[in-house]
Amino acid sequence: FRGRHSNETRATQQGGEVAIKIMHPQYAQNPDFRARFDREASLGLKLDHSGIVRVFDLVEDQNQLALVMELVQGVPLSQKIGSQTGPIPFNRAFPLFDKILDAVGYAHKQGVVHRDIKPENIMVLEDGSIKILDFGIAKDVGGGKTKTGMGMGTVDYMAPEQYLDAKSVDHRADIYALGMTLYEMLAGRLPW
Repeated sequence: FRGRHSNETRATQQGGEVAIKIMHPQYAQNPDFRARFDREASLGLKLDHSGIVRVFDLVEDQNQLALVMELVQGVPLSQKIGSQTGPIPFNRAFPLFDKILDAVGYAHKQGVVHRDIKPENIMVLEDGSIKILDFGIAKDVGGGKTKTGMGMGTVDYMAPEQYLDAKSVDHRADIYALGMTLYEMLAGRLPW
């Protein structure tokens, strides 16, 4: 949903309108989904980079959970690759990918591994900047809040070791996904 804080000072701090991501009530009762939602909020509050969607708050009201996040208006990178341009010429792909690397590198320096880097989770804004979305399955290297033996991510972009044991992966899993993303940007398709 799109919203705006009722307190004008707070609304201004949040940049005006915000995106509100509400967990479906049936999932809000599930402890695993609640923990994942809480982790996304915690990691989002921890990360402050122009290339990563900011999280402002986690709200719980009458057993409903919601994330209040920066409203991002742009086009998913997957749509740019798919219907807008097909393969992206190197001279346009390189500056875009450089911004993606900068944002992911920042997250890694903060001890956060995204674990679901893919074109669908990268928004390209009108001014050419990017925003990385969806830290719902991210791993806080210091926190260890992932179940052992559980593959998490999107298979086409997932490092083999991530499929077998998501808890044990480190920043190299994101590097693998970045490589797949770059390949798709330049070729207009995945390698297989």
